[in-house]
Amino acid sequence: MNIFMMQDLLIIGLLIFCIVSCNSWVGFCQQNTFNVLQYGAKGDGISDDTPAFEKVWEDLCGAQNKGTPMLVVPARYTFFVRQITFSGPCKSQNLHIQIKGNILAPKRDSWGTCSKRWLHFINVKQMTVDGSGVINGQGDAWWGNLTGTVGCTGVPPTAMLFERCDGLQVRGLTFTNGPGSHLYVVHSEDVTISHIVVNTPEDSHNTDGIDLSNSVRVNVYDSEIQSGDDCIAIKGGSQFVNVTRVTCGPKTHGISVGSLGGGGEYEFAEHVNVYNCTFNGAISAARVKTWPVIL
Repeated sequence: MNIFMMQDLLIIGLLIFCIVSCNSWVGFCQQNTFNVLQYGAKGDGISDDTPAFEKVWEDLCGAQNKGTPMLVVPARYTFFVRQITFSGPCKSQNLHIQIKGNILAPKRDSWGTCSKRWLHFINVKQMTVDGSGVINGQGDAWWGNLTGTVGCTGVPPTAMLFERCDGLQVRGLTFTNGPGSHLYVVHSEDVTISHIVVNTPEDSHNTDGIDLSNSVRVNVYDSEIQSGDDCIAIKGGSQFVNVTRVTCGPKTHGISVGSLGGGGEYEFAEHVNVYNCTFNGAISAARVKTWPVIL
């Protein structure tokens, strides 16, 4: 047997090994794309696709590929997902989540537990979340009285929360009907949010478009936000925040720094810049909100 035949047999053997071993979507084959449909998601808007999202995240986060592992939520499908946490740290230094389909939250009467968040990402570094998909919080039942349902009182749940996610990029997505804040970033550094749309009725309550808290070096630009509360709320501990070419309104509360100092606590937000933004029928434009000092 000559060397060329040996090489051919080796290549064929490796290909067969890849076909057999790729059922886990990781490992020798260096699978880089993780599609939720291949993990059992139905995408019919009715079936509970939460287990499929949990499984695909486990493989994505555990992938050791040299490239950028990508989780795909494909177009033309609607995925019903209950409260879920996507936890890091992950093995790859870069992750890409591409959302082209729709993700649908449970309605309030089937929320199950009084979780304060729906889609929760925590301790994931250098992640890009993008696409043309829609994040639908089905939040209309949350906009009235918050007592008496599944034990929940006070602030309604956040639709998409990023916590300790340094190097985060979010772009292209549409958020609608959040139960509370649509997109919340907390304890994160070097964050970019761009080309997003928030489209929620003006008579909704506590539905901030974007909330920032204790986050540093955040850039928000080229986005349109219509909600029933603040367009963007920049809360305590946030520093070096730039907001550019954002359209707010109608009936939103504009771009707010605060509220700060609740309960007499010391809080700060500094180096906040708002440039070339449009306030279309908004109740207010840019403002600072603080609690009174009680002596």
